[in-house]
Amino acid sequence: MTAAEENSFFADGVHEEILTQLSRLPAIDIISRTSVMRFTNDRPSASEISQMLSATHLVEGSVRRAGNTVRITVQLIDSSSDKHLWAETYDRELADVFAVQTDVAVRVATALDVAFSPTYLSQFDDTGTDSLEAYDLYLRARRISNYNPVERLAQQVDLLRDALEIDPNYAAAWQLLAKAESWPSHMGIDVNGDHLRKAEEALHQARRLAPDSTDTMAAEAAVLYWGCLLYTSDAADDSVLV
Repeated sequence: MTAAEENSFFADGVHEEILTQLSRLPAIDIISRTSVMRFTNDRPSASEISQMLSATHLVEGSVRRAGNTVRITVQLIDSSSDKHLWAETYDRELADVFAVQTDVAVRVATALDVAFSPTYLSQFDDTGTDSLEAYDLYLRARRISNYNPVERLAQQVDLLRDALEIDPNYAAAWQLLAKAESWPSHMGIDVNGDHLRKAEEALHQARRLAPDSTDTMAAEAAVLYWGCLLYTSDAADDSVLV
């Protein structure tokens, strides 16, 4: 919730990061972000949403950004009774927003009586960055779909390169860059394989920084399917990529 429409991506990023962190806890099933975004403007009641999505609990909140500060309000609702189980408001400097995201995820899971263990807690992802500027660039890049025109794809790559210039150890940016650089091969416009080589370089960095991350695995899948498949599709035999 902000007067500047161009900052809406920031709230989207906070939403998705909290959802991603919670989805890594095996005791909680998370409804996808795509399924819930339709309720952003036209909000049915908690019980109606629960029935539509077969959800026992709802997490709702808002993000207000002003200058270098952010206010994040989050509440956990029992959808069957419409009762608030937990609520919290965070007023933080933007530099602390990453810690807030993880804190919200942990507290929501605790409110759901999830049995935590060191193994579960270790699943909270560590592919982010401490740089707010790099994070902003990453969020802007993530809003650009691979299915956009080539010009938009180039913009996505530039944003990610700028983010990695700031923080070369930003694993999430390397993961997304590997996907972005694979797409031209799939479109048939990577004649010399330059983009595929850059995709493989980005994947190498993602593996180095976050070898066990599911997003690194997804990036590898993109490189194999979007990138390498094009160069093996004309093969005489039905070889399998491994």
